[in-house]
Amino acid sequence: MAFTSGTATGHDALADALKAYLITQSWTVEKDEVIGDDRFIYFKGPDIVTGTTTINAHINIKVFEDVPTDYYNWEISGAIDFDTNESFDTQPQTSPKITATARPTMPLFQSNIDYWFIANNRRFIVIAKVSTVFVSMYGGFGLPYATPSEFPYPIYIGATTPLTTQRFSESSYAMGGFWDPPGPNAAYIRHVDGSWIDVGNYTASGSTKNRGIIIDGHIWPYRETENDQIINNIDGSYTLFEVIISNKANAGNVYGELEGVFSCSGFANASENTVTIGGVVYLVIESPSRPGVSDFACIRLQ
Repeated sequence: MAFTSGTATGHDALADALKAYLITQSWTVEKDEVIGDDRFIYFKGPDIVTGTTTINAHINIKVFEDVPTDYYNWEISGAIDFDTNESFDTQPQTSPKITATARPTMPLFQSNIDYWFIANNRRFIVIAKVSTVFVSMYGGFGLPYATPSEFPYPIYIGATTPLTTQRFSESSYAMGGFWDPPGPNAAYIRHVDGSWIDVGNYTASGSTKNRGIIIDGHIWPYRETENDQIINNIDGSYTLFEVIISNKANAGNVYGELEGVFSCSGFANASENTVTIGGVVYLVIESPSRPGVSDFACIRLQ
């Protein structure tokens, strides 16, 4: 696992920085094209041998903007392959876009953006600081609780909001981290049968937590009210918990973990802090518009 950090000027420059970094991590850019006012980048992860099969993560990003309404965003999708003759929305078995404006999105802007990129051959994570707001995305494979034959393509995509036209300054529960997504349409995991399961812990409107299984998929421990009670340890250290995806469909399933992503308490904590456990460093990040003790994540940097 490797990471880098820096500052980019605007959403398009951030895409350039991610592209350059992922190439150094053996990811491939299948295509980078501009159509009209929109830019489309198609990423392919390195070969991963699982049993007798080789798979690659396919993560696609649409970079777009609307100047009159002042949003400059990334739209995130996942697929099982790349076809140069197909559009962004029609890549092989691509993740859903339920309406014209409903897909995992990372809202950005056209000024300096501090960023952290974390990648390995299975997935990449983007954390970006837009003004004082931390937005994020995860694209690629998780760590499944199953064998390769049982779960052959365990890809997860998640971002900050389910609305492609959302501005970064939105303060409702329509904003979240990929580890604790609002819903529906802010995050998806590909089921063992090839369908995409919607993942979300909250309704996508209002300013009140609306926990409960509102859609098929959810993420532990953020969905649980008991998570609100966890603080730091007596010696001031923090306990980290794996972030686990499950759902209620088909009598219930527990799929696995997001790789390198952990729940940690926000008590006496703040974004951009680091936590070190056993010599391993984790970056502390909070969900946008959610400063509560249960709204933080620790992202492994090494």
